[in-house]
Amino acid sequence: MSEETKVLEDLKDTVAALAQHMKQSADDRSKQDAILTDLKDRQEKLEKTRRRKGLYADDNIDEDEGKKVVKSGVLSTMIQTKSLDDKVVELQKANDDILMLSEMLKVAPQETKYYQDFLTSNPFLKEAKAMYSTGATVGDEWVPTAFSPQLTDKVRLALKVASLHPTIEMPTNPYKPPVLTTDLVGYYVGERTGDDDTLTAGNRMNASTLGTSQYTLTACKIAGRTWFSEELTEDSIIPILPTLRENIVIALATAMEKATIDGDTAGTHQDVDVTAAYDAKKAWDGYRKSAQSAAKVSIASLTGEAIMNIRKAMGKYGVNPGELALVVGISGYAQLMNIRDSSNNQLIQTLDKYGSSATIMTGELGKIYGIPIIVSEWIRENLNASGVYDGTTTTKTVMVMVYRPGFTYGSKRALTIKTDEDINTDQTVLVATMRKAFAARYAVASNYIVGLGYNLTS
Repeated sequence: MSEETKVLEDLKDTVAALAQHMKQSADDRSKQDAILTDLKDRQEKLEKTRRRKGLYADDNIDEDEGKKVVKSGVLSTMIQTKSLDDKVVELQKANDDILMLSEMLKVAPQETKYYQDFLTSNPFLKEAKAMYSTGATVGDEWVPTAFSPQLTDKVRLALKVASLHPTIEMPTNPYKPPVLTTDLVGYYVGERTGDDDTLTAGNRMNASTLGTSQYTLTACKIAGRTWFSEELTEDSIIPILPTLRENIVIALATAMEKATIDGDTAGTHQDVDVTAAYDAKKAWDGYRKSAQSAAKVSIASLTGEAIMNIRKAMGKYGVNPGELALVVGISGYAQLMNIRDSSNNQLIQTLDKYGSSATIMTGELGKIYGIPIIVSEWIRENLNASGVYDGTTTTKTVMVMVYRPGFTYGSKRALTIKTDEDINTDQTVLVATMRKAFAARYAVASNYIVGLGYNLTS
């Protein structure tokens, strides 16, 4: 139970006690006062559990016993909250652009022309100021100080392979979430006809124990870096902000995709062309690294039976097609489209056949045997016959079948953008970073959560 939930439960009990006391003993003022004091203390405790570290410029800051107490303003609440409202989305986009612009120019957000123009011309800000003129501060006091969920969500939406798995927030680094390894066992119990006074091993029900384990999420820094000449002005930067924003998204998403598919943390990477210490493919162990020899199947002849053999090799993790995904490259997808059954029917069910009423995953272009097909441009198509890059044989590709609940992403820090001036080159350097983790929830040596089809001509 979280601290906030516990405080809420205590608060509810105090309110109930107060109501009961007032109903039974209306004249006992001393006890009422004591309960009211307790109620006030619990309310203050609840507020403390909800306080955050960062401040927004339109927050109201009150003094409480010498300490600053944050009360969120209208606009900061809107900027922090995911929304489908076009006006709020526009506000969040402007917030992100102004913050990025101020970082690049090394000036306060309110000193930019973009900020001033948006502040005076946006009709939503005018409406908000009129609507809340007697409440929390709005309008002129708004200054971007943190990115909205929009930019972070854009990174998430750009992910194809990485979007297959859940993401959890990491309270510590490293973080070791618990995981169930075995379930409770149910037993047959015969009817008890006697009146046993003594509990013995013979007359008690059989018991079983949940098997538990842990896996480790270790956050890695994923970064993208670019630079601008000092001659850049605000007017020249504004037109490129959308392009810059999209390229930041692409850079970070691409790094995560490559690490998820081809990641290998061993001293010598499985692919001989991955040697640089800063290569994203060294961030964590990905699909190919996690695939064990018993779950690797040659698909030199690509047939429906070959796909089923990959699934079979995964054992219990290959049973439910709804928990699987088949990750393929461009060449692999084209070849899948040509697979036919004995009646010359296409085995792939394309989106136009089921898409209108189905949940479609990012990058999904069809299903085979009920398994979503995810097409990723980062599946390598220059591997050798065993499924690794050796620089000699470069005509093969792979298909990866993954048990989606078997992996988890961790998030230790959301997207952050910083800039700095390099006096040696008279340039401004911009760096975008995130701290992410990726790990198998089960020991891959004995749990075949990845099946690998290799030796497919690309």
